[in-house]
Amino acid sequence: MRISYVIIERDVKTAIRIHDILDEQADFLFLGSFVEAEKAIPTLLENKPDIIFLGLPAALDSNQTEWFLTAELRRNQIPIPKIVVLSETQEFAYQAIKEGVVDYLLKPVDTTELLKFISKLQLKVEFTSNTLFLKSYGDYRFIKIADLLYAKADNNSTDLYLTSGEKIAAFKTLKHFERTLPPQFVRIHNSYIVNAQYITRIHIANNICYLKGSKLQLPVSKSYKNNLDRLVEIILSL
Repeated sequence: MRISYVIIERDVKTAIRIHDILDEQADFLFLGSFVEAEKAIPTLLENKPDIIFLGLPAALDSNQTEWFLTAELRRNQIPIPKIVVLSETQEFAYQAIKEGVVDYLLKPVDTTELLKFISKLQLKVEFTSNTLFLKSYGDYRFIKIADLLYAKADNNSTDLYLTSGEKIAAFKTLKHFERTLPPQFVRIHNSYIVNAQYITRIHIANNICYLKGSKLQLPVSKSYKNNLDRLVEIILSL
């Protein structure tokens, strides 16, 4: 799941800087950049972005359009995105807090501060009982552990493959899932964790394993062969 965002900023250099930093993050989806808040409203209503980067002018009247964005979204029954204020001064910080902004960045935007904000937005993953709970903003996904076939690393995120054929992106490393998933999930490769209950065959000579009801073959890495004995024990105990 990618995090969508819109930039509303009069200063073109600031808008380009925000875009360039986020463009290097695979998790983020750019929906558009606007000089005037009014021009952004149709995009906000149609696409419902997760984040608005909202630039404030040096002199701001409380009645200006910037503060009317949330009212317009509420009027159209659109969920309020997370708003990050971009300002040359801290003068508007109190009013921004009243408006419910999630962060306040001073211009020129510091890359480190923006990356800190990005890290806060990474998908929160929790494991409870027989359900994997994925939380991102107001989007809650509940995945039955029994429906999780295997997990595959994708850089710093993980793709979760379900028995239904659905693939779900989670912005946590494979190492995180290795620590949090129950014991029937075994790391067999630098890029794969597999649900032991779906394994029908392990071909050690060819370094592959076969999954129930599928022609898919997952690689078994030599560096994880120490996990094979545990994997076999789990399969026999199921």
